[in-house]
Amino acid sequence: MKKIISGIFILLFSALAFSKGYKITYKVYVSGSDKPFTEEITLCDNWLIISIDKDRYYLFQNKKGYLVNKKKKTAVEYDLIRNMPFFSAFIAPYGITTNDGTIIFPQLIFKKTKKTAKINKLLCRKYELPGNYLNSKSIAWFSEKKLRYDGKVFAKYLSFFTTSRSLIEQAKRLNSLPVKLETFLEGGLVKDANIRVLDKIREINCVKDRISLPKDYKIIKAKPQGIPAAAM
Repeated sequence: MKKIISGIFILLFSALAFSKGYKITYKVYVSGSDKPFTEEITLCDNWLIISIDKDRYYLFQNKKGYLVNKKKKTAVEYDLIRNMPFFSAFIAPYGITTNDGTIIFPQLIFKKTKKTAKINKLLCRKYELPGNYLNSKSIAWFSEKKLRYDGKVFAKYLSFFTTSRSLIEQAKRLNSLPVKLETFLEGGLVKDANIRVLDKIREINCVKDRISLPKDYKIIKAKPQGIPAAAM
């Protein structure tokens, strides 16, 4: 029986084509919380998954994004053209985007500064980012030396959220993924912070083709130009 089961698995996997991908983990620190939470990113050639919690995750592929709820067995579908604000939220630190996906500040996305610091034993340089709001400030830290997982990996990640060639080309020239990304939003006397620190990254095998949601999940198409607050 064990030989038969093993044979089935061999046939299943031999029928699939695989490519190299990455499992990326960030520790995320937010205002008002003493402990960070873990954000896990699975980055492949044709699809991307970002974890939210044990029941929910984002799936991106074929210029569409899905907010998947495993507990409710639902997936809210967003189209890159019809629902640009949803996709723009994932690249908000890199500038304001218009409805067609254009970045308004293309020349100021990664503004190198003279400040360096050690982050997770890596010598990193501070870059100022335009941010998404007039009362926000965004800072990113990238490795001074080119790493194995360099700007090309970062550019691939960004490509799931924008069609801006300027942003993607600038990302390709960086030495690493963001080792640390800090976003501060000021509102009166309150200052909210969101700090993401790269924890680890490893190579994985990815299925080359698109991945499918379970057949019993209900697909809900989002209305144009927005993300329902209830869906979050």
